Amino acid sequence: MMEEYLMKQAAPTLAGVKCGCLFRISLDPDAITKETSRMNSVLNHRGVRIIVLRSSGREHLIYAFRPQMLSDILSDGRIFSFLENRGYDMASLGRTLRSLRERMMHYGMAHEIGIFLGYPLDDVIGFIENKGMNFKATGCWKVYGDVSRAKSMFEKIRSCRAAYTEQYMRGTPISNVVV
Repeated sequence: MMEEYLMKQAAPTLAGVKCGCLFRISLDPDAITKETSRMNSVLNHRGVRIIVLRSSGREHLIYAFRPQMLSDILSDGRIFSFLENRGYDMASLGRTLRSLRERMMHYGMAHEIGIFLGYPLDDVIGFIENKGMNFKATGCWKVYGDVSRAKSMFEKIRSCRAAYTEQYMRGTPISNVVV
């Protein structure tokens, strides 16, 4: 079941186009632990990791990401400072992810999650400062900065999702499509 969600919702991350994707899945708590472990055993050696960011009964928010890509993003001085100023523990990737998980559990959603999804910092800051209003363009996220760059990424994401969904419908296993 999780394989279908990953192929359809996290395709840009599986393909290496985007550092992370979020999706919701409904499974009992034991099943989510087993599915997460099973998918990590398939994907970890290909540079993709899956964690549960938040759970409530049978509903789970899953974060699929590429640790190396995320580490590269978090090493950017502006992004590092931005997250540190928002209370994130930036001592290690694990501690930063723990900070994200705690914020997600406490607040339900952390607007800076866009950083973890590979959105440009200007767009994340613009969203927070404008409370989601006054954006220049919208697609996979609301754009406050470089519109042409964002639109180009939106098209890559759309194309990637379509291709991976088609592969899934053909019965191609996830292990055969992860870059």
